[in-house]
Amino acid sequence: MEKTKVLEILSNMPTTFTADDFIDRLLVMEKIEKGMNDVKEGRTYSQEESKQMVSKWLK
Repeated sequence: MEKTKVLEILSNMPTTFTADDFIDRLLVMEKIEKGMNDVKEGRTYSQEESKQMVSKWLK
C-alpha cells in the first residue's frame, strides 16, 4: 500500500477514532487491493472450481 493511500484513508476517518479502528480500515483496504490485483492477474476460480473445493473441505 502506498503512503498516499494511507493518508487518504486517514483523511476519510471520523474526527475521533481509535487506533484499532484505523488499523481495521487499513487491513480491509489492503485485502480489497490484493483481491483486485488477483482479478487483474487472472488469479481467480470459476464458480464450478469453487464448488468443488468447498465440497472437498466439507468431507
